[in-house]
Amino acid sequence: MRLEDVDVQRAPLVEQRGELLVGLAFSADGTLLASAGAGGAVRLWSMPDGRLLGALPGHDRDVDAVAFGRNGVLASGGEDKTIRLWDTRTLRPVGNPITAAGSVRHVAFNPDGTLIATGGSDAVVSFWDAVTRDRGGTRSPASRTGSTTSCSVPTARRSPPAADDRLQL
Repeated sequence: MRLEDVDVQRAPLVEQRGELLVGLAFSADGTLLASAGAGGAVRLWSMPDGRLLGALPGHDRDVDAVAFGRNGVLASGGEDKTIRLWDTRTLRPVGNPITAAGSVRHVAFNPDGTLIATGGSDAVVSFWDAVTRDRGGTRSPASRTGSTTSCSVPTARRSPPAADDRLQL
């Protein structure tokens, strides 16, 4: 990974070589960058200086997705079928991992950080309570021909969609 400031001629802000990079996310205030990659790699970087704050161990297979919630929480999901939550201030796990039905390729928080949406190899979007880790429901597209390609939670949404809600995939 190589992150550069295109407006200024200087060395890269962040450079990580020799590792497949799959996902990136900025914190809401722009002071942190999280990266997801091969071999269970989740890394947290300070911005704008690009200093590596640390690696977050825990996934035992490739990590495909990272997303920031509120209050310094980072979520990561990957091929090991888990969603892990991290405290970005201490670089330690927050509770036990959430176990999904398939590989987790996308993860997103709702605006208040209480709901997590995940999508992956099972072509289902699942919703999880960020505090209790309870599964709040699932939605699958009418045609299940592959995995989800993108996942986000609408800004006004504070609970999983009802059965009659439409979910765009």
